[in-house]
Amino acid sequence: MGLFTPLFVGEAREAARRLVKECTHNVRKGSWRCSAQRQRNAPPSDKKENEEKMQQAVLPPIPFLASLGLPPVDWEQWIEGFEAYLDAIEGDIFTQKKKLSILKHSLGVEGRKILKHLPIVPVAGEGDEIDEYGAATKVLDARLKKKKKNGAS
Repeated sequence: MGLFTPLFVGEAREAARRLVKECTHNVRKGSWRCSAQRQRNAPPSDKKENEEKMQQAVLPPIPFLASLGLPPVDWEQWIEGFEAYLDAIEGDIFTQKKKLSILKHSLGVEGRKILKHLPIVPVAGEGDEIDEYGAATKVLDARLKKKKKNGAS
């Protein structure tokens, strides 16, 4: 027998009838039109929940160097877009290690290979934290800007 057995179809019909009845009933009472709209229009319940939804809504930048070849944009433009992305997802509250992980992910496969072979010297950050992210971007800046100036690949 197929996926839609008579029992399943009957249950689906009953659920649809209940939803229509609830929506109609609520309209007559002057309240929310239906439960689906109530969920969309409900006031925010938790600031953290809204921040998480916002972070999910912001798209990450395109990978800097996903495969061999030339990157789709030059380094200065890409890192500027990446910094804007971090600001949009409130990356200033992230640890340096998490920022570095997001950077590595966003660099793409070949971009990570470049970073892996660069000597990163961690510097002191705020408090006791080591600024791994700042050190990595500094090294990448030096390498990729130098590469552009020389015209070598």
